Amino acid sequence: MKIIIKEGKKRDILPIIKIVKNLKGWFTKNAVSNINIDCLVNNILIASNKKEVIGFLCYSSNNGEVIINWMGIKREYQRRGVGNILVTKLIKISKRIKVKSIIVETLTKKENYKPYESTRNFYKKM
Repeated sequence: MKIIIKEGKKRDILPIIKIVKNLKGWFTKNAVSNINIDCLVNNILIASNKKEVIGFLCYSSNNGEVIINWMGIKREYQRRGVGNILVTKLIKISKRIKVKSIIVETLTKKENYKPYESTRNFYKKM
């Protein structure tokens, strides 16, 4: 499997929304609306396998820090390195522009929600 990472465009928002709608354990209906707006306003990295969008990472910045707002990977591509490749690309971009830190916005440990245990573990590992 060859994964290509590119900057997202407006045309990529529909495939992103499709991914998000199929990950109901991670994204609520409200999140779908917010992701649509956030992807229009902020930066997006797209992971594709040939011409198929298989994952995305939406990020922004505040006070010189990069913030990972949203990330989603199609179920059939999860645990195959796609998220790692997306975050690694963001790290490279951040280093190039001399960003000192990257912040992840996700549920905290206080919110004992099973799907997010693996999400938090992923980010800790990165």
